[in-house]
Amino acid sequence: MIAVNNRLLLESQLISAGCKRDLKQSNPVLALPYVDGAFTDGRLTAPLATRFEYETRGEQTVARTVGGWDAPDWLAELSYDLVAPFTLHPVGELPQHVREWGREQRLRVIGMLPFVYEPAIEWERFPDQLRKAGFPPEFVESGSILLLVPGEELLRKPFVEWDRERDNQLVVSALWDVPKNRVLWAEGFQDRKSIRKRGVGKPLDEWLKPYRD
Repeated sequence: MIAVNNRLLLESQLISAGCKRDLKQSNPVLALPYVDGAFTDGRLTAPLATRFEYETRGEQTVARTVGGWDAPDWLAELSYDLVAPFTLHPVGELPQHVREWGREQRLRVIGMLPFVYEPAIEWERFPDQLRKAGFPPEFVESGSILLLVPGEELLRKPFVEWDRERDNQLVVSALWDVPKNRVLWAEGFQDRKSIRKRGVGKPLDEWLKPYRD
């Protein structure tokens, strides 16, 4: 089992804050200065790897919109929305519910706050903050985000090479239940149903207690 990799989650926010939708204006480390397109046009092949496909239009090199991630069937079926540290790049169905996630920095920062620093949130006021940041009303009323946090051993390993049983002890899952104002954490691969089971998903303080004792 692994504890929450706070450094990885914080790094994910630095990457997210530094990457604008336009590749030419993105983080200098990640920018493709001669390519037109968005960072989210790429396709996640590993937690720290994105593949872009290009085409030439006149004198311009343009990134084709591919999106998504190269998850094997068993991993895709768990319906994760985000994979750390590239949390600016939504996977699964999140783009259908929150279309601006890959485009608006402020929206992403607010949306990751429950995972990164939950004590800073005033839950009673948070729904209004979400609406002001651009989250759709229906998402605020009934939405959720399922986050996958891989251990360092998996950061550069292609998703297609992951094994559910072997790698289960190397990942952490977290579910932000938006209308219930809570985040549940659990070891291993989870879906929305399994992490909500009694004794599986727990609030952060309760989940971290065994690591602190």
